[in-house]
Amino acid sequence: MSPLQHSMLILFGLLSLQVHATNSAPDNYTDFGPLLTLTQAPIPAMGLSLKTRDAFGWEKGTLEVYGQGTVSSVWADGADYIADYYQNDVNIGFIYAPADDWKIDVNYLYRFAGNNKLDGLVNGFHDALGLDDNGRHDVDNDRFYIKNKKTGTTLEDFQGDTLNNALNLYVEKTVFETKRQALSLGGALYYNKVFNGNFAQSSFEQAIQLNYAFYLTDANRFYTSVNFVHHDTDSIDLVNLREFTTNGSISYQYLFNERHSILAEFRMQQGATHNDENELSMVSFEPIVGYRYSLGFAAVEFSFTENVINSDNSADFSLTLGYRQRF
Repeated sequence: MSPLQHSMLILFGLLSLQVHATNSAPDNYTDFGPLLTLTQAPIPAMGLSLKTRDAFGWEKGTLEVYGQGTVSSVWADGADYIADYYQNDVNIGFIYAPADDWKIDVNYLYRFAGNNKLDGLVNGFHDALGLDDNGRHDVDNDRFYIKNKKTGTTLEDFQGDTLNNALNLYVEKTVFETKRQALSLGGALYYNKVFNGNFAQSSFEQAIQLNYAFYLTDANRFYTSVNFVHHDTDSIDLVNLREFTTNGSISYQYLFNERHSILAEFRMQQGATHNDENELSMVSFEPIVGYRYSLGFAAVEFSFTENVINSDNSADFSLTLGYRQRF
């Protein structure tokens, strides 16, 4: 059974529990805020990227543990390069509130190239919606292939290679809070060490981040984040990275009731490279749509990510399944 089939089986199993659920709200119901999804754009994903945050503070001593898995299909056929492969990641961590206005997030990310069989699903999705597949139908499915069109250099059959092996520390302070809105400021440290394979690298990156949350009503909630990242420009030999990038996101959550909510996010990231004629230097745009099933003290989240506008600088399609629990 493929990772996608596992994810769908788990999701539908959890949804079936609602048939036997009562309409009463759990006594310890928790709002988990925006999704914790990570970018799947190939170059930004290899370094420190933006994660949308809830600016509201938590009660002192609150602890959240979380884990999520993502499968992605990367397809890009630009003027200078071709990239056609799958990437998969596991992100686990915890968030702790040492005070009412402070939060600390420590998490680990492992991303690797592995065959998740998404090409068939992506092709069907594009056909169903009448979307341009940008030449995907012209090549075989399930490839692991990267080519620099200018130099002729190719990288093939790298299935199983590690892409990220990273630790991330994020510390945040809520600087303003009312019943309906909050503002927070955070900072992140990121260390990535891939020991071997085609993507072996070592990098240390830093970021500052501003977050704002606004509750229009109890059911309609908005979150936005902006960060400024200092990149390790020696970490990737294939491209000339920008030393600094600015990225932003806006997220919306609608709570149908204490059990069900839907979430939508739009993420924008500055181009990762200096080459003004290369698609990798252009802004990437990732719309994300998700569903959350709340168990009161915990939540299961399922989301998918597409790329729009600039089709050759982000993953073609991604699916994420996550679990979060508060103590």
